[in-house]
Amino acid sequence: MIFSKRSILEEIRANLQKVNDDFGFAINEDRLNISYQNNDTLFKTSVRCQNFGDVYLLNPQGIQISNNKIENQFKKLILNQLIKYYDDDITLLTTTSSLKIETDFIDYKIVDASQIKDIAKSVHNWLSMVVFEFLNNVIDIKGISDFINCYSYQDNLKVNTGGLFPVQTFKKIYLLYLGGHIERYQEYKEGLYEQLISFPIRKPEKKEEAKIFLNNFNFIIKELESGNFERTLS
Repeated sequence: MIFSKRSILEEIRANLQKVNDDFGFAINEDRLNISYQNNDTLFKTSVRCQNFGDVYLLNPQGIQISNNKIENQFKKLILNQLIKYYDDDITLLTTTSSLKIETDFIDYKIVDASQIKDIAKSVHNWLSMVVFEFLNNVIDIKGISDFINCYSYQDNLKVNTGGLFPVQTFKKIYLLYLGGHIERYQEYKEGLYEQLISFPIRKPEKKEEAKIFLNNFNFIIKELESGNFERTLS
């Protein structure tokens, strides 16, 4: 049997659709895109298929979480001048490897068409583990905050919440505070403040921009610690 990236992904999609009614599946070039909606939270990921001679390699891609309720509230804290640094499509972005989920679906090699049904089962098992061991725990602000809390400020670049510096870090501070991780919130607050103070020294050509960064930081801290957003999202 002659097979291709498209035929492999089509077969996997057909098998997944039989047992995953709540998911959406779509093939785009060399990827099988997967989506899943849980109340306000949209989950997206994909499976990529690459060809190396007679061998096809499948592996899972990034796992993206987007929560409309969280993003709509957080956006109110961003000054108009910094909206260009903001991304409301990503509330949390991670990878299978960072989740430390034990699965046989990592760099799965296919050299024969008879393997496709086996890999379809492996993808299904991987998807089930991602949903039940990760996704179901990050469908609200508390769960996402718990995830960020695992990273110190020194390692904060290892957790991605969308957007660019410093707005991405503003979002982490926002999530930590409303999620009740006050000790980690204080650590991020102090760490970011030091970065913002030194920013115009490190990048003197961006002094005016640095002022806006600091103004937005002060505004966010004031709003959070006043309890306004805590009441809104309680």
